[in-house]
Amino acid sequence: MNKSILFVTFLFISISSFSQEWFPIGATWYFNQVEFFPGGNYYTSFEVVGEGLINGKPCKLVLGGCACSPFGYENYLYEEDSKVYRYDVTLDTFSILYNFTLEVGDTIKIELPGTDPGIYLLQSITTEIINGIPISVQHFEQLEWYVDIGLETYEFIGNVGCLYPQYGFCDPLTAGLRCYEDSIFGLQKFNGFDFACDTIISTTQTPIQGSFKIFPNPANDLINIQASGDIRTIEIIDVYSGNSLVQLYRQQDITVPVSHLPSGTYLIKVTFADQNFRVKKIIIAH
Repeated sequence: MNKSILFVTFLFISISSFSQEWFPIGATWYFNQVEFFPGGNYYTSFEVVGEGLINGKPCKLVLGGCACSPFGYENYLYEEDSKVYRYDVTLDTFSILYNFTLEVGDTIKIELPGTDPGIYLLQSITTEIINGIPISVQHFEQLEWYVDIGLETYEFIGNVGCLYPQYGFCDPLTAGLRCYEDSIFGLQKFNGFDFACDTIISTTQTPIQGSFKIFPNPANDLINIQASGDIRTIEIIDVYSGNSLVQLYRQQDITVPVSHLPSGTYLIKVTFADQNFRVKKIIIAH
């Protein structure tokens, strides 16, 4: 057995001889997990539970996973020179997860096995003050959506879509940071989430009849909706908060303006005249 893997198995104990600014012990995340069928807004959580050395690198053990990510439930992360790396146990190598040395205009390619890559353009870098601490925030534009990383990455906290890259367009999708808490930043809520971090927002209806198409996807200014039956309502739902942002009353195929909505991931819920409904995901990218 590779000696490095033996370190993973036996050396992951608390070590106090080093410290990291990223992911202190006890750090926790809550992310929205949206299930299209039967419908509902649930959550998945992450927690930093240990630290140790792997190949001489000071790593943190993070428990928790994204439903649509191949990275599994246990991951070992470390930060160095404004970059965060993930350890691949099978290959005994480190690969970059976050890169805060990128400059505006740079593109990054995110690859996962079995699909085309996701390509993102770094549009801007801003600074936010959280608990009195200034941190950098990277804002991305999604150019290729086969891999989903979310559109914002917070220094010391991570990406707001999920902690790890995911396959695009799968069910259930982990989509949207609800809460982050550690000993430095305290409890912080993101994306307008107003509920308790472990709130479950579910529907009581069961989708049965009817179908519809939405295009283009991703969308910028307008989305077109073509349905197989008479539509009673259309809702565009923010996956972060579960709140309905738009509700329209029409009879059949329509065009919906979305230029006023922030870039991000949304659900389109179409309720038909017989009260049954269907839900699909759409990405709005300006």
